[in-house]
Amino acid sequence: MIALVTSVQVKPEVDIMEEGKRLWLDELLPAFKQQKGYRGITLLSLDRNDHSQSAVLWETAEDAEAALSSAEIQRIAGKFGPLMIAEPTRKIHPITVDERA
Repeated sequence: MIALVTSVQVKPEVDIMEEGKRLWLDELLPAFKQQKGYRGITLLSLDRNDHSQSAVLWETAEDAEAALSSAEIQRIAGKFGPLMIAEPTRKIHPITVDERA
């Protein structure tokens, strides 16, 4: 299993906790759940309100890349563009331990 970690910096006037979270929960999450290999997600609010990270869990890196390439995911992800200062950064990390209560 892998984690696709995406980091974003949002515009100062954007309330990432409201606008970004709504887009994630209402649109992106349901689309991810339809993709092969999807295993879960964690959204992180960093120390400052203008930064956020997501860790989307996938069975394989190929599953993550296929999901990001899908037309539906790209269409929804495009809605985040006006909220951000720059393009997000993405890294794939292998998961060594995954324990949930």
